[in-house]
Amino acid sequence: MMKTKQTSYDEKKHYNDVYQMLTEAFPMTGAYVQWMPPRWEYMHYHPNLNRSELSKIGIWTEDDRIVGVATYEDNLGDAYLATLPTHRSLRSEMVQYAQQYLHKKQQNGDAYLRIFCSDCDNELEAILKENNFKKDCTFLEYRGVTQWDTRCEIPSIDLPSGYRLKSLQVDNDLQKIDRVLWRGFNHPGEPPLDGLNDRKLMQSTPNYDLSLNFVVENPKGEFVSYSGVWLVPTKKSAYIEPVATDPDYRRMGLGQAAVLACIHEC
Repeated sequence: MMKTKQTSYDEKKHYNDVYQMLTEAFPMTGAYVQWMPPRWEYMHYHPNLNRSELSKIGIWTEDDRIVGVATYEDNLGDAYLATLPTHRSLRSEMVQYAQQYLHKKQQNGDAYLRIFCSDCDNELEAILKENNFKKDCTFLEYRGVTQWDTRCEIPSIDLPSGYRLKSLQVDNDLQKIDRVLWRGFNHPGEPPLDGLNDRKLMQSTPNYDLSLNFVVENPKGEFVSYSGVWLVPTKKSAYIEPVATDPDYRRMGLGQAAVLACIHEC
């Protein structure tokens, strides 16, 4: 292996190259071990991203080719490591880098850091234990990642009477989208007036496809459930995000219907 070089992330210089590295690194089949490339894209166009700390993201290059990245998603404190399969040996160095640069300072002055590690990644788990990390099974990332094998039969879509599925290509009402996402993620009351700017930002990503985002509309014409999907065509994979249902309309199968519509469209 040639000598690798670690440097700080520069969005204009490195964004596309990191995306390509993540695409190359993501397996065609098997367990979810590290980031899918759409998360890199989703992160950069999310309104909650703390852009002031982007230079703290670390990248590793070999002969001017990016072979690894240590990043946060929205704020410091939660870190994610990804490398090409040929460069897994970098991860000990990457863990130490994350401890130094990707931690969050707590009010008492202590440093706080969580690093995502798949249950299937025994090697990274061992590295984290060597660095005195302890498994946190309450971490949303740990509990919330699910895979679905597309070789399985896709269930039929059933909706209550009066409800219908619509893609955003058919009806891209940003105000209705903003409301279902606001309420779907358990925010109280009505969404702030500036939320439409957030929706426009999210839809400005390079690979955003209105036809792959679905809503469920209730009989009154309100959007009450939402599911979006980000394709990785070269890997025959997709990242489903976000999925949200208005609290007043849960336990009705609406979220499942929206997700299944996305899968059908893929």
